[in-house]
Amino acid sequence: MKTKHEKIIRREDGTRVKISVSIYADYRGANYSTKVKYCQFGKLKWIDAIEYDDFRYRKLKNTERTEFIKQARLKYASDSEFLEAKTELWNKLKPE
Repeated sequence: MKTKHEKIIRREDGTRVKISVSIYADYRGANYSTKVKYCQFGKLKWIDAIEYDDFRYRKLKNTERTEFIKQARLKYASDSEFLEAKTELWNKLKPE
């Protein structure tokens, strides 16, 4: 089972930040993932916050890549905004 939730935040300068939270569940357990994209003021195209083609990313070891991704995401959204998006997804899934 895969469920996804997107939260769009508008900044004061007009840019928009989209936080996508996905949860995957199967017989082994559950995992979640987050993605961050941003859209500049007056534009329509969403740009991924992480540049995977960046040479700095490519030369990192796998263990260092997770920290690089976390720092890149934190440039656009705070931990509390990530938590809010995850909570909204959880409330969507929670039985009433």
